[in-house]
Amino acid sequence: ETAFSNVKLVGGTLLITAVFLMLIHKYGYKGKRTKKKLNLWDALRMGCFQLIALLPGISRSGSTITGGMLGGLEQKTARDFSFFMFMPVSLGAIILKIKDFVASPTLATLWLPYLIAFIVSGIVTYLALQLLFSFLNKRKMNYSDDLDYILKEHVKILVDWINNERGPFSEAYVNIWYKRYVELKNR
Repeated sequence: ETAFSNVKLVGGTLLITAVFLMLIHKYGYKGKRTKKKLNLWDALRMGCFQLIALLPGISRSGSTITGGMLGGLEQKTARDFSFFMFMPVSLGAIILKIKDFVASPTLATLWLPYLIAFIVSGIVTYLALQLLFSFLNKRKMNYSDDLDYILKEHVKILVDWINNERGPFSEAYVNIWYKRYVELKNR
């Protein structure tokens, strides 16, 4: 939990994920292998990249897609397999937490809002993934020079905030939210 409250670490690792994905996209990644050519080594390599995502701020999907694309998979195959790899992780997390959820004193009174939130989040997740996949399939991720400049300038500002612990990255701000997190966790 200490690593997750280290704002510089999380901000830095988020930037690492972004840089890896930008480099693969920008410098001519040419993977040609489709899902029919997916093999055990691809699964192991992408699994190792998924382990890297245990670091706070490293995107699980970003790291596994990068691992697949570095192994020669086409972008769509790496993306689809990456999302498929999330299923056991998600199921494992549910299994580990279900006991705490069922034993929660609020479950008896809040079961309906929990159920509604579960259904709505499932639907929104499905729709968001459909939208994301449609953008990726159409390859609309090539930014104009103007937009690229704007994004780079805002990333510089974000990095400055992280390095100088300003805004939402200030120690006082992080401590307030971490204290709230601990209070809610201990209820």
